[in-house]
Amino acid sequence: MEASKRIATAASAATRQYQLIRINSKGLHDGCKWLQMFEDVRAIVFCVALSDYDQIPVKPHNNNQSLAQQAFYYVAKKFKSLHSSITGQKLYVWPTRARERSSIEEAFRYTREVLRWDEEKDENFFGIPGDDSFFSTEMSTSPHVRQE
Repeated sequence: MEASKRIATAASAATRQYQLIRINSKGLHDGCKWLQMFEDVRAIVFCVALSDYDQIPVKPHNNNQSLAQQAFYYVAKKFKSLHSSITGQKLYVWPTRARERSSIEEAFRYTREVLRWDEEKDENFFGIPGDDSFFSTEMSTSPHVRQE
């Protein structure tokens, strides 16, 4: 079965709708009204290849994991700061390794968890308005626990 069919099947089984939109590195053409596609969207997963980002303090031929983590932190901090200054909202980031299925699955688990946090915050379970803290005893809710 093709990967796109597997994704569509999994999405319909979970009553969620996913759509993959790939935009080339030159961006969209002028006059393209693509923002309408994002009406009623709860989450957008935006992927950035650090190797294409020319503002990171890492040489492209270097394979040092510590430097790669510093590059991720640097870019994530810049994106979060810019997003917050424009929208006044939080931006959640998650590192992934392209083409590694387990890494992509972790990113989608994190996305679902953030959506759950947002729902529970809006429902005001604990009687504290605007509380964005979260506690759960489920192992599946921790991004640090690997699922087997």
